[in-house]
Amino acid sequence: MGQPADRVDGDWLVMQLSAEPPTLNLITATDAAAGEVNGYIYESLIKRDEQSLELVPVLAERWEIADDHLTYTFYLKKNIKWADGYPFSAKDVVYSFDRIMDPKVDAAHLRNYYQDIQKVEALDDHTVRFHYRIPYFLALEFCGGIPIVPAHLFREGDDFNQAPIGRMPLGTGPYKLLHWETGKEITIERNEDYWGEKPALKRIVFRIITDPTVGLQVLKQGGLDEMTLRPIQWEKQTQSKRFNESFEKLSYYQPSYSYIGWNMRRPIFSDKRVRRAMTMLVDRELFVKKVLFGAGTVVSGTFYVNSPMG
Repeated sequence: MGQPADRVDGDWLVMQLSAEPPTLNLITATDAAAGEVNGYIYESLIKRDEQSLELVPVLAERWEIADDHLTYTFYLKKNIKWADGYPFSAKDVVYSFDRIMDPKVDAAHLRNYYQDIQKVEALDDHTVRFHYRIPYFLALEFCGGIPIVPAHLFREGDDFNQAPIGRMPLGTGPYKLLHWETGKEITIERNEDYWGEKPALKRIVFRIITDPTVGLQVLKQGGLDEMTLRPIQWEKQTQSKRFNESFEKLSYYQPSYSYIGWNMRRPIFSDKRVRRAMTMLVDRELFVKKVLFGAGTVVSGTFYVNSPMG
């Protein structure tokens, strides 16, 4: 993949992180802030290509799917190493699956997606096979996208939930942790020994700024390179000529939605007529107009509004 002509090797990028992650343990982390940081550090067997939307190899060089769709075999790329130089192998995949399924591990958010896998086995150092109990239409995406941690960093009997990797993540990806200053910033730096194409940015600094108003002030003062604007900031606080000469504003729809969930464990919400009535009391069109300043769309279901099924 070619490099854009205006990209300068060695630049830094300073970004806002809207919350401090409780942990960067890839398997137990559940928040968006951790996901944003870990996305630069860790990799999985496959991923979905941003342009074609096809599943493409990452740590696996290829895979085979049985005719009955019950076994998925991944052949791993050779000579891939964790950021500490230790070889990556099928044992890391098996260990990660075992931790996800371990009831003592805080991974309930992942466990549900892997409950139909009977076992995961390392056929050799570079071949791993997933055995499903029943066919699942998203099996390839989930077993191929399994979170993978370095097995060699853990000892039997240790509390996985409190493992040092929560503060010192270690992956196979293009970046590795440089430092984490609690309450201030998390800095990652380019992994110069990365197996793939090295990114142009030498460092990415995540400044922990939980207040969006403060974040915008810091951005305007030059302390951030980019941030996500709230609708009121987009419409009311970033329209000046000076701001638009200094920054480029980009508007786009994300494949996500917000909703109100009625707790059906409460007797009052067990009746669908009550839930429907409460929903109808929310003037969603007015909310989009007055609160989101038009930066939103009322949806009627879970499909992405701009997808063919939206």
